[in-house]
Amino acid sequence: MRPKECDIILGSDCFFEILRSGKIVGSKNEPIAQRTMFGWVVAGKLNVQNKEPNELYSHFLSTENDLKTDSLLQRFWETEELSVKKQFLSDEELFCEDHFQSTFKYNDQGRFIVKLPIYGDTSRLGNTKGIATSRCLQWKKDLKSIRTLKDSIKIL
Repeated sequence: MRPKECDIILGSDCFFEILRSGKIVGSKNEPIAQRTMFGWVVAGKLNVQNKEPNELYSHFLSTENDLKTDSLLQRFWETEELSVKKQFLSDEELFCEDHFQSTFKYNDQGRFIVKLPIYGDTSRLGNTKGIATSRCLQWKKDLKSIRTLKDSIKIL
């Protein structure tokens, strides 16, 4: 038997969502049959006589009925539709998303670098470079005096 194309892979987060009421439990070392929205699933141990220690058995059973796989999958998606809400972004958020995508790059250390986004008219900022420079110089001066104060306290 050749492998077939996979129609769907289910994650553990939706496993219990596909289960339906109906379970047939055999005796010890016998498989369990569980009803799902796709039909019945059989899984578990088999009591196999004369089994070699490293021998593994795998069985596959497929039945055809009136519902084809496509219609089963469509029924699954209609029944278990994901609750993903469409997120609508504001103009500013869209601008930031686009800006990030178009300007980011990685440096030599593997960190990414992004240019600061400037949204809107920058002329409203005015000429603030002089004020910013003087404040920066004042902070440097304040930091130096704090370091000098710490050094003086250490000496005492």
